Amino acid sequence: MEITVDQIEIGDEILIGYQGNIRLVKVLRKPKLSKKPDWRNRTVYSKTKCIMYYKQVTYTYNTSQGRTHTYIKEVSDLSKLNNNREILVDFNHRSLYLIHREL
Repeated sequence: MEITVDQIEIGDEILIGYQGNIRLVKVLRKPKLSKKPDWRNRTVYSKTKCIMYYKQVTYTYNTSQGRTHTYIKEVSDLSKLNNNREILVDFNHRSLYLIHREL
């Protein structure tokens, strides 16, 4: 179900788009109204403390010179079994999809 920033509650699990990927976050603090509006004079909310569920994926590839490169990327873990990290998330002007709400 799509929601807006003012409908977010503590304990909500939300899917958001972030740099071409999807993130699953759990809200730890209710979003507060910012003291200043944005440049279009619209009301905005300050960044909100959340837990991001993620897992590390290792990619290995060979270059044309014969060298092997490995890099690690953090992707969202929808199973919520692996690591989690506290982050600050900006929910303004984004599509937010409510996955689970604690009662």
